[in-house]
Amino acid sequence: MLVKTALICFICLCLFQENQAQQLSKKSVRKKLLEAVKKCKEEHNPPQGVGVTFFTNPEETDYTSKCFTECILENFQIMDTKGNYKKEKMQSFIKSLPDSRFKTSIESNLDLCLQTNADNKCEKGYRFIQCFYKRAVSS
Repeated sequence: MLVKTALICFICLCLFQENQAQQLSKKSVRKKLLEAVKKCKEEHNPPQGVGVTFFTNPEETDYTSKCFTECILENFQIMDTKGNYKKEKMQSFIKSLPDSRFKTSIESNLDLCLQTNADNKCEKGYRFIQCFYKRAVSS
């Protein structure tokens, strides 16, 4: 459960990189997350229970669910439209985090997870998130 929460927090907290000078309230972060989820769900129509499969059987996650994951990363400007990672966005996001095990985990795994690659951006985005998840589980 803690690992699932950490991954969800990772995605949510990526919203903070949007504008360093602008302080976003929890309410506005939640609103932006819900808007992105709605937009990506409409675009990719992932099956019900996508989160459960993502965590319990990652090798069985279907392609639309992977594209849904990539869509969220793209909406938060962690990946561009061509599937390239935006390391500078991740670094500024990490700097904005309070000291915690979560921050330490992201910092220590960022360079490794940024090396994650795939033939297409949906698979690449999915593998990127899985990289953090797998390292959080093993630590």
